[in-house]
Amino acid sequence: MCSFIKKTVVGSILGVAALSLIFGTATPSYLRALLSSARDNVKASVPIEFEINRLRQEILNLDDMMRTQISVVVGEEQVVGELKEQLAANRDRLDREAQAIQALRKTFSGSDVKLTSGTPASFSPDEVARELERRFSQFERLERIVAQQEQTLARRQDLIARSYEQLQNFKVKKQELLSRIESVEAQLKANRAAAEPVANPVDSSALTAIETSIRDLEKRVERQAREQEVINQYVAPATVEPRPAFNDVLKRLDDRFGKVESSSTDL
Repeated sequence: MCSFIKKTVVGSILGVAALSLIFGTATPSYLRALLSSARDNVKASVPIEFEINRLRQEILNLDDMMRTQISVVVGEEQVVGELKEQLAANRDRLDREAQAIQALRKTFSGSDVKLTSGTPASFSPDEVARELERRFSQFERLERIVAQQEQTLARRQDLIARSYEQLQNFKVKKQELLSRIESVEAQLKANRAAAEPVANPVDSSALTAIETSIRDLEKRVERQAREQEVINQYVAPATVEPRPAFNDVLKRLDDRFGKVESSSTDL
């Protein structure tokens, strides 16, 4: 096995070297042309029916890829649903934080502030200011999170919409390709049907044979009749007219010279 591989490698190297000596720097282009020609010849030798079946199967196999993409899109829809819930909760929290900040701001008058939250408590202005600063920083941070979530949601929704559009285009294109394959197959069958001799569905060979035989008999009978006619005209023996009877001669003489009395006459 190793010896065979070595011989193959050495043969390939020697072949490339020989081509380099013959064609010089143009060797790569000749090799590409040779490979392309060989590929075209192999492709042209493949039966058309095989190519039709192969391409039809390739088109049907596209369903698996579409199922994979659909699974990804459905998963993305779930993510978008969760993101919507998070965004709604953060928006609600943002509204509550804004209301709390505004309420705290209204109680701040520069002197001690009393906030009633179960047990009355007094806060100094500095404490209220620090609380306002803390709450406002938290509000701004939450506001940035909400804005980021809104952008992410819009981007993912746009991606889902484009994905469904691509799936629809994919479906239409797949159906178009199937229709074209069916058309090619129908044209191939039509071409073959046109090339094949058309057979008469009714077998009239026996009737034709009888008709031919009768025609031959008619010709033979006509020929025999004509031959007999010619034979009668040229080949039939001559007929000798019978001598008239003696009484007929006497009658003719009597008619010509008159009737005479019988007598003995020396001749």
